[in-house]
This record gives sequence, structure tokens and C-alpha cells, in this order.
Amino acid sequence: ANIDISKTKFRETYSYKLKELFTHSFGIISLDNEKPQTVRLQFNYEQGQYVKTYPLHASQRIIEENNKVVIVELVLFITYDFIRELLSYGAELLVLSPAKLRNEVKKQLLNTLKKYK
Repeated sequence: ANIDISKTKFRETYSYKLKELFTHSFGIISLDNEKPQTVRLQFNYEQGQYVKTYPLHASQRIIEENNKVVIVELVLFITYDFIRELLSYGAELLVLSPAKLRNEVKKQLLNTLKKYK
């Protein structure tokens, strides 16, 4: 069999822009029918220094910082993987807003505590 090697390049064209599709995603989950939310998170000072160095999302910006806390704001989709990430910070994090996210994190933490009774 003869193989013909060509200099022609092939590139798939998409009807959507991949970068834009995931701009407001925390990980690989992109929500089509929802709008990104503005999220405010308060970290203790030590964890806040880490989050400043390794931001949770490209939209992250520092809202307030002092010798006790670091408050950041992000604009993203609130997804399962994002909630799991927040839960991993335990007592080093307080979700300030939105209320729906704050309540979900609180519910998850309370359910976890019930298992240790």
C-alpha cells in the first residue's frame, strides 16, 4: 500500500468557542442553561495566602484582606465539583454568598457531623 504524505493540514471547526464555553466553569462541567454566579468566600489568613497564590478560578479577585481573613470573589457556575472543592477547606472557609451555596455547604457539613454522633 502506498501512503501519500501531504502538507495539507486538517483542523476541525466548531460552531462554538471552547474557551468561552468553559470561561465560567470551575472544572470540566459547563452549564448551558444557567448563568454564572458571583461567589464570595472568606478564608482564614493562612489558607487565604495559599488561595491568593493558587487561585480557585481565573475570575478570582481579592475583596478584603487583613491579618485574620482573606475574602475573595469569583464569578462561575456553581457545580458539584466546585462544592466538593469548597468542602475540602473545612473550617478554614466560610461561604459568604450566594445564600443558596452557603446553605448547601452548611447542609453538607451538618450531614457529615451527624455521622459522627
